[in-house]
Amino acid sequence: MGKLWDGLGVICIVGLTTATVAVGAVGAVFPSLKSGWDLRAIVQLEGLNLPRPQTTGESQVSLHPIEGSQVFAVDVEIGESRGGFLFDTGASTTMVGSPLVADLGLVGEEISGDRVKSAVAGDDCPEMDATLHRLPTLKMGEAQVMDLQVLEFANKTIPDGLSGVLGMDVLAEFDLIVNPETRQLQLLSPSPLPPHLSATAIPLKSRLGVMLAEVAIADRGSFTFMLDTGADTIFISEDLADRLEIDPASRSPVQVLGFCGLEAATLSTLTTVELGTHKLTNLEAVILSSPSVLDMLEVDGILGPTFFNNYQQYWRFDRRSTSSEWGGSLLLNPYR
Repeated sequence: MGKLWDGLGVICIVGLTTATVAVGAVGAVFPSLKSGWDLRAIVQLEGLNLPRPQTTGESQVSLHPIEGSQVFAVDVEIGESRGGFLFDTGASTTMVGSPLVADLGLVGEEISGDRVKSAVAGDDCPEMDATLHRLPTLKMGEAQVMDLQVLEFANKTIPDGLSGVLGMDVLAEFDLIVNPETRQLQLLSPSPLPPHLSATAIPLKSRLGVMLAEVAIADRGSFTFMLDTGADTIFISEDLADRLEIDPASRSPVQVLGFCGLEAATLSTLTTVELGTHKLTNLEAVILSSPSVLDMLEVDGILGPTFFNNYQQYWRFDRRSTSSEWGGSLLLNPYR
């Protein structure tokens, strides 16, 4: 058996439609299990429609690295409670752990497992009952988020030492300046992209509440990737690996710990990864043998901090439309 890749699978809302809300999971490193990666699930919750929260203020907050990984957490204050939340552009909604729910004394609306349709890794699937909660005002420094509805799942989906996952339902209400080198996150009022920067900005489009962009791999493409600050590595489909002609002999067998158990995968190295005009070489990638999670999002892969942490990032999201889908842009400034 190859190396076991394990970690955190973040359950998240990734679609806000009148009939269906899709809930997804992407890999990040579990602080107590540092040996690998985890890709848990994409599920759909029937008949759930969540309104956008209200936000005020701007802030600059610290990014706290999660031990053994390249992902970050931010400090969040909710009512009288404080805790760390995973900073996760790959989660379309914010979710909370059961200890925080108990601490806040929340009583939410239960969502039974029979309303769940899933695309998962693994074969031994637990019940996926969830509870919908309305939070008191959430604060990150001077930035405040009101009327935020979040999910709590019966299964453990929050990494040890953290209280929740901060998703795109909050993050997309701000401009984001992410500086991995100084470990700072700025949450700013939304602003249009200055015209003189349009030539260098990477266009983004949303799907099911998360952001996608076109990526070139090994000087081929473009391929559609989800951009995910909460995924500690790059994930690609077997189909994309075949199109890239990645030699099977160069791949190392691994196992991905999924929401429903173990699933075989392979590990390889991508010679180049290019987003916009920015190119990096020799980045590790996990090739999924059963890419149902990627299929539900209709993407070729997931791009994480192994790429982004080499740059200062300016994320903008155009939420002026009432549509469930929107656009945006990303500016990258390399450190070296």
